[in-house]
Amino acid sequence: MVLERLRGVSDELLIKVSRPFLRFSPNTISVFAFLVAVMAGLLFSLDYITFGGILVLLNGFLDALDGCVARIKNKSSKLGDLIDHTLDRIADVAMMLGLTFSSFLNDRIGFIGALVVLLVSYMGTQAQALGVGRVYAGIIGRADRVLLLGVFSIVQGVLGHRAIIYDLTIIDLLIVYFIVAGIVTVIQRFRIAYKALLNEEREKDQTK
Repeated sequence: MVLERLRGVSDELLIKVSRPFLRFSPNTISVFAFLVAVMAGLLFSLDYITFGGILVLLNGFLDALDGCVARIKNKSSKLGDLIDHTLDRIADVAMMLGLTFSSFLNDRIGFIGALVVLLVSYMGTQAQALGVGRVYAGIIGRADRVLLLGVFSIVQGVLGHRAIIYDLTIIDLLIVYFIVAGIVTVIQRFRIAYKALLNEEREKDQTK
């Protein structure tokens, strides 16, 4: 996760940029980010892929912004976390399905990509539900995925329907990467959660 490694730098920038948005609640920003993602999916489905890509990048910015505003205003809560993660998952599906229904992405690749994206997020939250803590580790996380999707969608819009290799467009190749990297990320997150839970069980056995 490239952006995860740069979290310190990005957090400093977000704190500076977030000042004009402090008048809004974190949940309001989360809802607006969700609506932007749905609009991006709609534009994708209509083949306005460049404009969709721009909105995807805006969604990524707003998604990072709501957490930053919550921390600054000391309004982080489990309810806010539920709202944020739920809207993020629906937003992911909206953007992926929008691309799948476009003429730039092979249908089968798109549907498989959507399933893998959801599975990656599930593994992170499932670990949290089991008491291990939210797992963000892995080759690719949501921040990386949104950034790549936004940038490559804009590039695809500039190139049009031009195929890159074996009749595959840039978007086809990107989603194939999401699938492969996503499967690896699922395995990585499972191993992290498995080891943590295994150590927890061993510690319980030792105290008996």
